[in-house]
Amino acid sequence: MVVLAPPRISADLELKEEAAEYLSGRVTLQTLRENTWSWMDGRYLMQLETVVEQLYEALSTTDEENVFDLLSDTVHDWEPKDRNALPLRLHYLARARPEEDERTVKSQHVAPGIYYYKVPQNPDNANWLQLRGKVKEMVYGLEEQDPFVNLVPIQSSRGLPGALNFAANYMYFFSSRAENLYGDDRDISPYLFSICDPYHQYQPDFFHTTIPLFFNRSGELDEEVGITQCPLYFHEIAEELDYLDGNNAQFFRLHSMIQNCCGGVSAWDTNSTRLLTREDDTSLWKFERKRVREADRKRREHLVERRSFPETCKVEHIASSVNQVLRGQHTQFINRRLSYGMSRSGTEALASMQRMAEGHVLFWLQSFFGRRQGFMLWLSFIFFIFFVVWLCILVGNISQGMLVVDMGVLQKNTVDRILAPLVDLFKEFVEILGSSYFGNKPSLIKIYVTMGVEFAIWLAGLSVCLLLLLLVTEIFKAFTACGICSCFSVPNEMRHWARLLIRMHQTSHWVWAWLPAFWIGFNYWNVFAEQTYHFNCWGMFLFIVVLQVLNWGMIIAASMRSTLQASMETNEVIFLSMDNLWRSTQSLYVTLPLNFYSFIKATEDYLRFHFYGADVTFEPYSESSGQRARTSICLVKYWTLLLILGAIGAWVHYGLTYSDRDGQGSLASCIVVSLIALDVLHPCAYLWVGQSKHMSSEKAQRLSWLQACVSTAWWTRLISKLVLNKTLSTIVKWIGPLCFLVLTLLSLVMPYMGINLAFMMLLGTSTY
Repeated sequence: MVVLAPPRISADLELKEEAAEYLSGRVTLQTLRENTWSWMDGRYLMQLETVVEQLYEALSTTDEENVFDLLSDTVHDWEPKDRNALPLRLHYLARARPEEDERTVKSQHVAPGIYYYKVPQNPDNANWLQLRGKVKEMVYGLEEQDPFVNLVPIQSSRGLPGALNFAANYMYFFSSRAENLYGDDRDISPYLFSICDPYHQYQPDFFHTTIPLFFNRSGELDEEVGITQCPLYFHEIAEELDYLDGNNAQFFRLHSMIQNCCGGVSAWDTNSTRLLTREDDTSLWKFERKRVREADRKRREHLVERRSFPETCKVEHIASSVNQVLRGQHTQFINRRLSYGMSRSGTEALASMQRMAEGHVLFWLQSFFGRRQGFMLWLSFIFFIFFVVWLCILVGNISQGMLVVDMGVLQKNTVDRILAPLVDLFKEFVEILGSSYFGNKPSLIKIYVTMGVEFAIWLAGLSVCLLLLLLVTEIFKAFTACGICSCFSVPNEMRHWARLLIRMHQTSHWVWAWLPAFWIGFNYWNVFAEQTYHFNCWGMFLFIVVLQVLNWGMIIAASMRSTLQASMETNEVIFLSMDNLWRSTQSLYVTLPLNFYSFIKATEDYLRFHFYGADVTFEPYSESSGQRARTSICLVKYWTLLLILGAIGAWVHYGLTYSDRDGQGSLASCIVVSLIALDVLHPCAYLWVGQSKHMSSEKAQRLSWLQACVSTAWWTRLISKLVLNKTLSTIVKWIGPLCFLVLTLLSLVMPYMGINLAFMMLLGTSTY
């Protein structure tokens, strides 16, 4: 077991008050008292508060007892007196974190202002910590001119990836000692690396459940399993009151159950266990090319410490998941509550969403415009674009002829001979139904038949492409089995293609962030511009019924399969709840401005990474702590309030201009924007009044009506009681699923509502 320590105190610089409050637990204790522990009597927490205050005072001072040198690593090992009695080792690690000049670029290579240590040629791993202890700062860039000495940055990643790599390298360093070697294959075999952040605690059966998944039925290590992942679970947060999806229910309990069918579940930054392989080169250092060119415009190689985890972006878990798929491995999702997390506030969850969205954009830019391993991702992306383009060509064809004729695939006479009996058959069907629509316009019969045949040909072409892909994949599978070709980056099974598409979607889902913006703007345009649309009622109704059967059938089938499997294996059942379905559209509307803000910041980070070799795995020192998170929260607060006020304004405008309207388009759009406003009602109320200290009931009763009307605290308390309660949350979360039934029936008289349903289902599959 490895414990990674937080930043330490420097002898010449007192720990900042904000950092001391976090490290001592004052912030955490205050959060608990305002949320999940608000019902507790303060007397029960007095002893805990005393200890926390003592720790805070100790961290705020700089006497000789609690001073650490930030320029060197701190390592402590614990093992039982009898090494054979208990196979448990505990390691306390605190890597060096020197104070860097805020004016310099925090690069991942040695440059002026960056701390480094010297490594001779052909270094010995046993001297790793000793070499790291001789750290120096490069001041002028001319300190070292010895060609036989390599300069290694003391921290190429200042964020989480750097801490994980330091821990992984230390475990390799520790296990390579002579007294820790087994003398057999175990010394060179892969090893498991489990990650648990300070906010979570593993349950006793965590490893009992996780470790067997890395082995096959014969008891041999299955190296095709790269990652196992357990869901985040904050047991003190009721899902009805989880207004900003702190439990991340949408991702883990809905998407992961579906993605697990092909082993495509992504890792997370906690509760994941990784299979790390030992490289042929046993050295703790390796050479790689610098990100930037030197004065002579050449990119030279430099020595860095070995990296088991990518150090290119903040979302290390996404980068590791992509690398794992490119290596031909798959993942295992454990749909059990094996790790309990300490409750976090809704704003902390929202800040985490901003960090994730920013990291996804940055990683996408790095993957498609700067990674040597991006070939298969590009191939998957090209296949997807090819599918979308041909679908647009099919839908956007307005000519009287067929595409296969215009492209020269079939002759016009051949197509006419195929269409003639189908047109006659469709005419007889129309006469039997007695449709007045086709009776008044008989020329439409041939047009509808042509569209149907064209769609059937398009489906046939798509099926042929899939069959060819299956054939090529099976050929590669046979080559791999026979030992002719062993290229793991090329898929040799269809599930591998599915995993690639999932990773491509996860890294590029931000490209479709404009969809909710378009849908919201389009409906408001319908309200105020008085647009009308005409669709066939029965056609739209049948389309929506088929679409919902396919959509909900897939979700329910995946949920039932996961639930039954869990019940048979562990007698533990986690059902798909209405809260999971509610989050499917709520998060997209809520985080819309957050996505655009994250795109701007991620682009800035990518430019710094690409041109200057800057470390983008942490928040820049040039910005105050949590500045991006606070900006995102502010954007979401005003955005959700704008959606609610906009819905009210839409109904007011519709009521004032009702007599001048002819169609139903405006009414349908008013209903749509109202549903969107209901989705964001609770997040909006929580961000505005949910975290403020409320007026007590006794004080509120003593106020007169006039005092209450002008009291901000009284209004805050009233809104919180009316909106932020389980009753209203339950009503709103059931409105969404109920709308899928009601609006389907409503499409018989208001066909435009079918478009809204289709769009809602499309948005529900666009989260990450």
